[in-house]
Amino acid sequence: MTLVVALAGVTALAWHGRVSGLDRTLTGDLVQRPGSMAFDTGKLVSFLGSGGAVMIVALLIATIVWRRSGDIVLAGVVPLAAAIGGVTELVGKHLVERLRPATAVFTGEAGFGFPSGHTTGFVAMAVGALAVLSARSVVRRRAHRVAVVTVVVLAVAVGVARVAVGAHYVFDIAAGMLLGVLCARGAIAAALVVDRLVSNAAPALAPVPAPVPVSQTDISPAVPAVDGV
Repeated sequence: MTLVVALAGVTALAWHGRVSGLDRTLTGDLVQRPGSMAFDTGKLVSFLGSGGAVMIVALLIATIVWRRSGDIVLAGVVPLAAAIGGVTELVGKHLVERLRPATAVFTGEAGFGFPSGHTTGFVAMAVGALAVLSARSVVRRRAHRVAVVTVVVLAVAVGVARVAVGAHYVFDIAAGMLLGVLCARGAIAAALVVDRLVSNAAPALAPVPAPVPVSQTDISPAVPAVDGV
């Protein structure tokens, strides 16, 4: 509920293309000069949040989870989260209708920018991955801790990079992170529903055991023998 309220608040600040003074100030302090090392690094890091890169990583993680757990529903959480993120950020852009900052010309991007698609997709995929990697001992606890730290660092890096190259305002990134987490939770909830439906259907689909052959002696009535008859 807290995430929904936070996302609603950020969205209200950007509704119908509004850009607050705070958003302009924060964004202006982070945008880098084209051709600088920081700008080029930002472009490189931004690639991690591109649709193609996110889906490739999602499918790779799904394959690992499926091979280790044998659970196709669990493995499907990660690509589903990424897909939901991709759809919802497009819907969000057309609902809010906030244009990108003028510095978006640095990378040739145009159109609406709220929320950040790169950030939404990456965070959705990453949070979904953390959820499935911790389930059913897919990875060890220590490895999961390392994954959590790595995901947080990369998510922040992708968000900052999108502002550094001039493609987004800071609030675009904040909305993308919140929306990404919600999309991941939606994918996890969907997987839990499917898993429960499959579990409930399993007993009904279980094969009926074949009848055990019974010998003639087993079914013959026990008639006591009478001498002389």
